[in-house]
Amino acid sequence: MKIKILITMVGGSQVGQTTLYQSELDHCVVGRAGSNLMISDRSCSRQHALLFEGFDARLYIRDLKSQNGTMVNGTRVHEINLEVGDQIRVGDTQLTVVDYLPSVSTKPEQSPPAAPKREPSRPSNPDVITSWPDNLRALPKSKQAEFVDYIDDHGAQTRANLKDILKKKNAA
Repeated sequence: MKIKILITMVGGSQVGQTTLYQSELDHCVVGRAGSNLMISDRSCSRQHALLFEGFDARLYIRDLKSQNGTMVNGTRVHEINLEVGDQIRVGDTQLTVVDYLPSVSTKPEQSPPAAPKREPSRPSNPDVITSWPDNLRALPKSKQAEFVDYIDDHGAQTRANLKDILKKKNAA
């Protein structure tokens, strides 16, 4: 995915300061430390939110259990799809989605490649992942927030554990 985000400080000592962030990563962790998009804002958590491309080729944001929450267009959200022009608030920082280009075409005649179906190796159990790509729905609700599905740079449907993503960012 290609994304452009305008960052505007709306509170704190840097009020009015703006920066344009551009990325071609398949996901983007927003926060004040160990993140792709680093924000100098004490009211922003270290890993505050995650921007990612969903299987439907739309841009999403997910709050990463931040202390102050994530707001989109004035409403506190856990996860929501974003459109160009949406206003995201993390702490005293406002982010505006300026541009977004999905990794894959969204034209009806060109759908993303289908993932192979996997057959379960044992009887169905609601706590066990048994198929792809619908396996997120097979996870217990308590585990669904720990994973993110996205389309990587090669157009492949991918699932990542949020803890693994954050560990890699902290190690870098």
